[in-house]
Amino acid sequence: MRNFLIILLIALLVAVGFATCAEIKLAWNPNPVSENVTSYEARAAEVWGMQEVVLKTSATSVTFTGLKPGVPYLFKVRAENSLGLYSDFSDSVTGTPQALATYTLQKSIGLDQWEDRASLVAADNDLAVKLFEALLPQLIKDARGERAFFRVRKVVLP
Repeated sequence: MRNFLIILLIALLVAVGFATCAEIKLAWNPNPVSENVTSYEARAAEVWGMQEVVLKTSATSVTFTGLKPGVPYLFKVRAENSLGLYSDFSDSVTGTPQALATYTLQKSIGLDQWEDRASLVAADNDLAVKLFEALLPQLIKDARGERAFFRVRKVVLP
């Protein structure tokens, strides 16, 4: 059964309610129907620490929550069949959840005075930039010909 467990790390980090916690979503290909798999056990363990999280699911993906931002984790999965027998664990993959930050797009309204125009919480600088780039044409249009300066302010959450 081990040969059929191919882990695909889908996404690192999704915003969560607690700024000090991070998430990683893990997905894998299902085992063949002939192997009568009833559930999967997914594990996340800190590479250099003590924390280990074990999740059991009948789906082919799980989301590990409460992980420490910036700490690398090893992920592996094994299948369980209807007799309660487990496969070997899959090969491990490594992922590191990123710290969350608040990104605020601001418009200049005077000498060293800025007005917030849009804000989001994310762990990915590139994602924040892409979202704000999509907003900029409308914000520039709203400026109605006046000279407008914009900046992105980043504040890393504790």
